[in-house]
Amino acid sequence: MIINAAKNKLTAEEFAKYSVQVRETAAHAVESLLKKHSIDVVIGSSDARLAGVAAAAGFPIGNVPLGFAQFNGRGIGLSVLAPAGQELAILKVMSAWEKSLPEARAPPPMLVHWDGMVDGRISA
Repeated sequence: MIINAAKNKLTAEEFAKYSVQVRETAAHAVESLLKKHSIDVVIGSSDARLAGVAAAAGFPIGNVPLGFAQFNGRGIGLSVLAPAGQELAILKVMSAWEKSLPEARAPPPMLVHWDGMVDGRISA
């Protein structure tokens, strides 16, 4: 795939045309979803593709913490997407989230050994 991409010889005009097409298609899809379901924001896992959709559409996105994985301390959270110009809707969700779940911002538990070993055995 990378080799094919390197061989692609898009002109600047073609690139600009396709970029506009992607932005308009993504923006229309998100706006249609919001209107169809009468919602102001879309909330999804931060591990999902929501950030890519927001970037393609040119829409703002924020993240709220859920906590940390116990087995490796990795942060886990949710993404909040809103249409262009609706950053305040994201900030309202983030503010309500922080007030409702202050413990989600607590630091992760300390790990006994970074290599996963506890008393000579791999811990579960």
